[in-house]
Amino acid sequence: MRGKARNSPTSRGIVDVASRELRLQRFEIWGAVTAIDLPAIAGVDLWNSYWEKLAQIEGMMRDAQASATIIRTKIQSALNKDGDPA
Repeated sequence: MRGKARNSPTSRGIVDVASRELRLQRFEIWGAVTAIDLPAIAGVDLWNSYWEKLAQIEGMMRDAQASATIIRTKIQSALNKDGDPA
């Protein structure tokens, strides 16, 4: 940030470079995460079972949405045949 590169904040005349550096340092400290081995905590079998069930549910939701689209189209067609402008 303080370098002499053409597009560095200092070269561009940014006046609050020091406060920006401090904010970045605080962000880096705040964002320092610790990896947690969730499958190990929950148990690998339970963890995998959960994700498999979730994938099945998502698939069923996609199927249900496809059915809803067909139903909506059929309802709209039926209403339009009866003279309803819907």
